[in-house]
Amino acid sequence: MSNRHPLHAAVFILLERKNKIFIMRRSNTGWADGMWTIPSGHIDKGQTAIEAAIIEAREEAGVVILPEHLEFIHAHYVFDAYANYYFRATHWEGEPSLNEPELCSEVQWCDKVTLPEDMIAHVTHMLTSVAEGDMFSDIPNDINPRLEND
Repeated sequence: MSNRHPLHAAVFILLERKNKIFIMRRSNTGWADGMWTIPSGHIDKGQTAIEAAIIEAREEAGVVILPEHLEFIHAHYVFDAYANYYFRATHWEGEPSLNEPELCSEVQWCDKVTLPEDMIAHVTHMLTSVAEGDMFSDIPNDINPRLEND
């Protein structure tokens, strides 16, 4: 029997404007509800990470991004759980908005240095890593204890 496990993969899309980032408060998802994050979602079978990022940005924030306007900025390996791929949108069409009210209770532009205390830790970790020039990090599965039982 193999020790290999099925690894889940997700994409996160950073929308930045004048040193602020677009954030969303999760609700009714069953995971990290009430916490802030950036547009994100799973990579479905048969999708590339770029395709998933484009779809999630459109579904969650209502913006259209072309593949050439996504810049890879970071990857996390969350021990025994996830591979998270982060992209910065260098250009998009539309104004980011609350596009999935059934899964998100509010949105806002937030200074990327003074993030809300209830930001999902993976996102905070990514922003710190990117600011330090790191494109990859291994992070423990328990980086955010509030999420352990979600």
